[in-house]
Amino acid sequence: AILKQQEQVALADLVVDRDAKVRRGLLSIQLNNGQVQLGLATRLALMYLAAEGVELQAVGDTSQRSLGKATFIPFKSTDGGYVRADTGGFQILLNFRGTEESFHRVSITDVLNGDIPKNLMRDRLVLIGSTAPSLNDLFATPYSSDRTKSQYLAGVFIHANLASQILSAALDGRKLIQVFSEPLEWLWVLIWAVVGSGVSLFMLYRNSFSKQDLSLAKSTTICIIIPGAILFSSSYLLFLSGWWLPVITPLFALIGSTIAVSSYHQQNQKMLASIDGLTQIPNRRFFDQFLEQHWLEAKRKQQSLCLILCDVDHFKKYNDTYGHQAGDSCLQQVAKVLSQTVRSQDLAARYGGEEFAIILPNTNANIAMTIAQNINDRLS
Repeated sequence: AILKQQEQVALADLVVDRDAKVRRGLLSIQLNNGQVQLGLATRLALMYLAAEGVELQAVGDTSQRSLGKATFIPFKSTDGGYVRADTGGFQILLNFRGTEESFHRVSITDVLNGDIPKNLMRDRLVLIGSTAPSLNDLFATPYSSDRTKSQYLAGVFIHANLASQILSAALDGRKLIQVFSEPLEWLWVLIWAVVGSGVSLFMLYRNSFSKQDLSLAKSTTICIIIPGAILFSSSYLLFLSGWWLPVITPLFALIGSTIAVSSYHQQNQKMLASIDGLTQIPNRRFFDQFLEQHWLEAKRKQQSLCLILCDVDHFKKYNDTYGHQAGDSCLQQVAKVLSQTVRSQDLAARYGGEEFAIILPNTNANIAMTIAQNINDRLS
């Protein structure tokens, strides 16, 4: 009660993420009675800054707060890589100064024995706390890379990091960690999706005119590794400048767009390999594959299969008289009639030159004759 009357009470709460790591600092909360309760680091920093003539001020009608050279923006549930995170109180992203080695430490025994420099505490914030593992006040941070508590930070050092962040931001203009708005984050993701598809298209185009023909798998891998490395390095450099941008979502967008373009190219190449360029109906290669497949199926099921072979009479004379362009147009018209006359399960293909072939699965001779007569009638 005495400390509360002297306004020397503050929150020591820490915000822990779902993976049990501390990445956010709690500056204050609003109590049920409307009063604002400051966090320990905030209280200490404001006391120090008050002596320097630096006061906390509201920024217009917003929830932002100005303090010296810094403007503190409250954390939102979708900032950075977060999704539906808890936003209770006034939180900011922690810009850690470092681990416990980044702070000057002395034991309480040395203080009681007077074994410290005379002016060590002058013009400093001094936090008193325990680092003993037995007190269970150790927390994982971005510096913690293993599952043991050997790299965990005691709560007092996390509060020291937050207090140092507030002071250096207010007095020295040290960068606070900033994030893009949600629309800009989606634009960031879209940019890397475009990069993935663009690089993939470039590699496929280059590969088609190169003597060293790379396999599709190698080309796709290159299109993922190089832009992926640029994504990670650029995100890291931006983080050093105070900007935290999502990495995993853009990486998935990059990989997805690259694979999509490569898959589409592969399917398109398969289609081009089976379609006759002039008549735009299946070519001889596809005809052979289709015939073999349905011949075996008809043999297995004991079904009939009919084949119609046809050609354009006097085509050479027509070509010589009217020219190759007119001959090509003639073949295109014939192919169009064939493809429109046959049934959905049938195949009309260009067999070679002015010759065409039609495969009629599960069809007897009478039906085949009727279809052939329909083709003659339509061609006439």
